[in-house]
Amino acid sequence: MRMGDDWIAVMQKEKRLKLDVSDTFTHYAIVVALLIVPCVILYDLSSLYIFHNYTGNDSAIEMCEEGLPWIILAIIACLIQIRALRFREFRIKQSVANFNEAVERTAKQLEWRIEKNNSHFARARRGWNWEGSWGEMITIIRTDDCFLINSICDPSQRPSFTSYGWNRKNVKKIFQNLNDVVAGIPELQKIEAPEKEWTITKILTRMILYPLCIGLIALSIFVLLPSSGKGPMCGIAVIVMASIYLYTDIMMILGKGNKKIF
Repeated sequence: MRMGDDWIAVMQKEKRLKLDVSDTFTHYAIVVALLIVPCVILYDLSSLYIFHNYTGNDSAIEMCEEGLPWIILAIIACLIQIRALRFREFRIKQSVANFNEAVERTAKQLEWRIEKNNSHFARARRGWNWEGSWGEMITIIRTDDCFLINSICDPSQRPSFTSYGWNRKNVKKIFQNLNDVVAGIPELQKIEAPEKEWTITKILTRMILYPLCIGLIALSIFVLLPSSGKGPMCGIAVIVMASIYLYTDIMMILGKGNKKIF
């Protein structure tokens, strides 16, 4: 994404991340994917009422009932992706040297790849790993008494709806490091406890999402059976999305477990 001073000024004023056309498409790709089924249903409805060549077995009411959940999910996903573009603002007085050192510390600790780092702006990316994230793009805008930070799933990589906690970790770590630098705390003086994977919130989330994903996969397999009389599009889409969540979350747990063992 091309980044000029005019874009930085706009982002600082609006406190929202600005993306170019290709990155915008990737960022909202999950919304587009969720709208595939409603678009297919809309095509069938037009075949039924406009072109009069519909050959399926579902009535108009049944088609609308099948498409409504996908539309609701698409709206929710769109709102989440819009919210993800907001900058978080932290009020703290720091110098350019403080800011640059905090960025360098965080880059070393979290394996960021710094693309730009000057007196008022920093852009970094973190690559894919086995803990479930395809990578993030971190954007920081600095003034003398505050800084704005945003971390989203990297739009230059494959579309991703969740960073599995890495966006939050990126924001938290740069803020901690900036506080340490301002306070004069050396980098090696502070020893942090590893992030807990089995918190109450994460356990409750998995207790809800794991059975839901397994149930959706089982239901989708039934939809794919020839005897069901349903089209395959809904079933395939659900199986793919549910499987991606289960796989990435389990890989993240295994990755954390291996770190603790070794």
